[in-house]
Amino acid sequence: ITLRLMHALDANGDRAGAIRHARVHTALLREELDAAPTPEVVQFAERLRVEPSTRRAPEPAGEQVAPALVVDGDAEDADGHADAKDGDADDADADATVHPPTREEPVSRTHRSWRSVVGYAAAIALLALTVIAGRALMDSPVAGSRSAPSIAVLPFVDLSADPGNAYFSDGLTEQIIATLGRVEGLHVAARTSSFRLRDRALDVRSIGDTLGVATVLEGSVRREGNRLRVTAQLIDAATGYHLWTEEYDRQPQDVIDVQVEIAGAIARALRLQLAPALLDAPAPDPVAYDFYLRALYLRNTLKPDELGQALELFDSATARAPTFARAYAGKASVLAPAILFGYMPQDEGLSELRALVDRALELDPTLGEAHAALGIARLFWDWDWAGAERSLRRAVALNPNDAHAHHHLANYFNVMGMVDDAIAARSRSLELDPLNPRTVAVLASDHVKLGDYDRAHELYRRVIKLDPMHPLLLGSGPWLPGGPGVIYEAQGRHREAAEAYARLATLRGATPAEVDVLRHAFASGGMPAFWRAWIEMDQRQMPDLQDPLRSAKLWLLAGDTAQAMDWLDRAFAERNPGLVMVGSGMPPLDRMTSHPRVARILAAMKLPRS
Repeated sequence: ITLRLMHALDANGDRAGAIRHARVHTALLREELDAAPTPEVVQFAERLRVEPSTRRAPEPAGEQVAPALVVDGDAEDADGHADAKDGDADDADADATVHPPTREEPVSRTHRSWRSVVGYAAAIALLALTVIAGRALMDSPVAGSRSAPSIAVLPFVDLSADPGNAYFSDGLTEQIIATLGRVEGLHVAARTSSFRLRDRALDVRSIGDTLGVATVLEGSVRREGNRLRVTAQLIDAATGYHLWTEEYDRQPQDVIDVQVEIAGAIARALRLQLAPALLDAPAPDPVAYDFYLRALYLRNTLKPDELGQALELFDSATARAPTFARAYAGKASVLAPAILFGYMPQDEGLSELRALVDRALELDPTLGEAHAALGIARLFWDWDWAGAERSLRRAVALNPNDAHAHHHLANYFNVMGMVDDAIAARSRSLELDPLNPRTVAVLASDHVKLGDYDRAHELYRRVIKLDPMHPLLLGSGPWLPGGPGVIYEAQGRHREAAEAYARLATLRGATPAEVDVLRHAFASGGMPAFWRAWIEMDQRQMPDLQDPLRSAKLWLLAGDTAQAMDWLDRAFAERNPGLVMVGSGMPPLDRMTSHPRVARILAAMKLPRS
């Protein structure tokens, strides 16, 4: 069926559609059957790619069927039930049994019954409906808004024989994104969002709609010995037509020149100006830059082992090139989450983080990433509110396309009690990085503070689609478990809240017996009993990662104020970074700001609402 349809599409002049359908076929077989694609389909698709076309492709029209959703949950929520509409699936599924995810299948995998021809056809139909539903759910704040020059840089495909070179193509992509981000007047989709589309095989218009951009840059990298070949092409997201394409045959040490040349070519194609400072910037030592790219590749996993390796690689980069400012700022960007998640001692990590930021700024006072790291340190650990605002505003001014800087400027506004400003800044971060689950999750909590539960629920559901295992959902570091349960609890819908949290417990790795304990606790003693059972589970699951602020919040929910205040005092004594949000209006601490012990802590921190 697939091969016949591909032949028909090619005969009709739609070679791109035939190749795209091969991707659908491949994705379905791999995702639903764990099977390899049909050899005949692969061979025909390859022939279509390499043979010159003798037909003119028709004008793109209508939406194309994509083989996978932009979000990770297909048409289903984290509880494994299909979303037929944008309503509240959690309400309907309160008594659903949740099965833990496995390494082989996502959380909300449907039953694998696609082996028949009828099943395969049904899969295609379901896929089309899923994409439509997914697009409606994502409701990107920038979709369709393409009046200003804008671009998404997709991960460059690694064509090297050695799979160990994947870091190089990803690093090149990241640095092109960073370089384009400093082109005045150009809106650049953030790395987090563009990399989420890796291997999705979406057509270029779907990518443009999802990320809210007018153009898409894609390409490939082949690194063999002392040769480097980079191919890049700029595509109009509305029409699918190429605006510019180029090949670069260089040596690996010329990679900086290549990325600047690509950025310059794009700027010219979009009638923009590349800053002279970017053109004149000295190229770093190629070996040090290689270490730097490897470290960036590992940093984005946020896993403890990989973060440790990234720190070592950044050290290797600065040892090789002591004046490489971005390597110092990069290491600082790894230390912050390592400290926050408890992967390393706070005193040791903070001392090094400050030294790294100082060194990066000494080498390059205009490096936005370094100013952002300084602002984060001043906000979460120094409690230097004026200094944090200066640094974060400076970071945004230096790089208006840095979603990370906008996100932390929003955090500053939250700390200051300026929730409307926080929502505006975080919404800007989301425009730049629409598929970042962290930003969506924190924006949801911002709306909870305002009592805007409908918007908060919509955002929490998006987070579940994007990353059901995200720490801000599951409860890690200083954070409580999040998601729709937060809203239900605030609204007094306790049975639904307990069930939503029980689903999160399953995602955290709770056994069926542990989940039953949570449900029985709720049935016998309501939410306070539920949270006491959660505390016991939390202590079993993460005995070495018991954050005092998270413990304080949990004991408040369990109804034991004395225990909560003891843990809060401990968090203050340890200068827990999450304390900056104690007075920001987020449950459950919002009802405790008048407590004498909480008021003393807020006064000592010199927060404005103390």
